[in-house]
Amino acid sequence: MNQETALLHALWRKGLQSETPVRIPCAAKSDATRLRWALYNAVAKYRPDGSKHGQADAVLAEAIENCSLSVEGKEPGPFALVIQRKTLTNLMQTIAAVLGDAPIVDAVDAAAKESEARMMEKLQGLTTPTVDASAGAVRSTPYYTRDN
Repeated sequence: MNQETALLHALWRKGLQSETPVRIPCAAKSDATRLRWALYNAVAKYRPDGSKHGQADAVLAEAIENCSLSVEGKEPGPFALVIQRKTLTNLMQTIAAVLGDAPIVDAVDAAAKESEARMMEKLQGLTTPTVDASAGAVRSTPYYTRDN
């Protein structure tokens, strides 16, 4: 791993570990966009569809999964690249405020149990034989005949 990639990985980790968004000032919007793509490319092989999926250290893997990158600023500037945990984004903060004290984990667990029950029901249907092979089932295809 070269030094540039190591620095970019360190930015991903810092974004995960920081309680506030990490802002990297940039002179132009194109610089912020280039840095954003460099950050994405530095971890591309560690993403689920990459060649080294599962080989990243635990902190980097969690950062890839739980952080987002965005470019902030308007012409004529200044601009910044922002790395933050997805739970700190404005949208997620709004969703959390709307939910208030609702038991989020309980809803997720209930949905998972319901999904598992439906899957088990389907699997049960697959294991139950629908035609008795010993009864000599009659074929409905007129072109097929069995020599006895």
